[in-house]
Amino acid sequence: MTALATFAVVTALLTGFVRLGHAVTEQARLQSVADGVALAAADHGEEVARYIAQSNGISDVAMTVVVDDILVTVSRDGLVARARASTAP
Repeated sequence: MTALATFAVVTALLTGFVRLGHAVTEQARLQSVADGVALAAADHGEEVARYIAQSNGISDVAMTVVVDDILVTVSRDGLVARARASTAP
């Protein structure tokens, strides 16, 4: 009985680690997309930035211009990433 309980605990822990790893990986991917969208918006404008977001499976994009900065927020599957790029020389 103890071996079965130990197996169940180890299995539960491993499942948790796999889910955590997946969430961390997805957040990193989303942050990369946010960074790319912000840079694209700064260099090429909002239309190109939205195309890049859409090409990466992101449909929820918010862009705000504050003086020389472009602030971008993207979200997918409950995860959110923010990035900022500057248009200043």
